[in-house]
Amino acid sequence: MFESLKPLAWRGLRPGSHDDQQGFTLIEMSIVLVIIGLIVGGIIKGQEVVANGRLKTQVAQIDAVKSAVYSFQDKFSFLPGDFKANAVLGTVIGLDGNQDGYVAGSTGSAIVDDAAAVQEMSNAWAQLQAAGLLQGIQQTSTGSTTYLYPAKIPADFLWFGYFSTGPTGTLTTTNQVRIQSNGDITNKASPALRTPDAQSIDVKYDDGLPFQGSIMVSANTNTNCSGTGVNAAYSVGGAGTATSVSTKFCVMFWQF
Repeated sequence: MFESLKPLAWRGLRPGSHDDQQGFTLIEMSIVLVIIGLIVGGIIKGQEVVANGRLKTQVAQIDAVKSAVYSFQDKFSFLPGDFKANAVLGTVIGLDGNQDGYVAGSTGSAIVDDAAAVQEMSNAWAQLQAAGLLQGIQQTSTGSTTYLYPAKIPADFLWFGYFSTGPTGTLTTTNQVRIQSNGDITNKASPALRTPDAQSIDVKYDDGLPFQGSIMVSANTNTNCSGTGVNAAYSVGGAGTATSVSTKFCVMFWQF
């Protein structure tokens, strides 16, 4: 029984031989696990910082659009898009507006959710850029009178116009800057923001409710983005009528 207590050399073993190898101690394993946890935590936190930065940049772009619209209205006494701007800013900007006081199709006629957009919405971007108030406006093709303003979130676009939207029986009709993924001015509205991102923006910059406050979601996305009714909440956790959380995206707008 005393054989195992003899030094290695007495037992005919050399240091470093197979019988002398040992595994990790509990302290060493704990250190490794702590390091792995720090790495994973750092990655998750980094992703959160990137996501928050992306949303902050998007909100800042929309705020810049609102400031540009106010500046344009102050300078020319009409909203961009509604202004007969060709004689003042040049014919390269596209078509004139009708100066009826609305960035829409006709006097007092708001654009409803899921309806086709109107030319004055396209004119707005061209006129803001021609006035030197915005940069980065795009034409859909050479010589086209359709202008687009890409959002900071890839594949999304901003629209500006006079919209009527909201839950059934509680419509909100205002001038709005919208973010949505459809860049074709002739097609219907389509979602843009993931529901958790829309909720995050609403909580941070408004009241956290999709159909109240100055930042809202449009009615045509309420089944994917939130519940129904003016007091509805965002459907981040899978509630609502959408078949999957992955399909939950929102058209979001900022009221003037």
